[in-house]
Amino acid sequence: MVHPMASQDLWAKTNLPPLLTPQFHKQLERPKKTRKASASEPSPSSNPKAKHLPRYNLEIKCSICKQPGHNKRKCPRVNEAGSSSQVPSQRPKKIAHQANTST
Repeated sequence: MVHPMASQDLWAKTNLPPLLTPQFHKQLERPKKTRKASASEPSPSSNPKAKHLPRYNLEIKCSICKQPGHNKRKCPRVNEAGSSSQVPSQRPKKIAHQANTST
């Protein structure tokens, strides 16, 4: 148990060096949610909240027919064959449920 003292004059004298304040130690923190961009990457000036890099000078190829200029969503081969089971062109529409009201 340590009893309080009125002043430093009442402290016991010792030959030990004076106590120093503890050194500063930065605590660890959570990792950042956004990644750090390298210096060679273009700055996102048009959209600052964009998460992906722009596709500059990349040629789009269809994964079905391997032709450039379109992707599998707009592939003319799928549209010609009429087999929409392979690649759906649109999402199915939600059906609005009607409330049963009887009078």
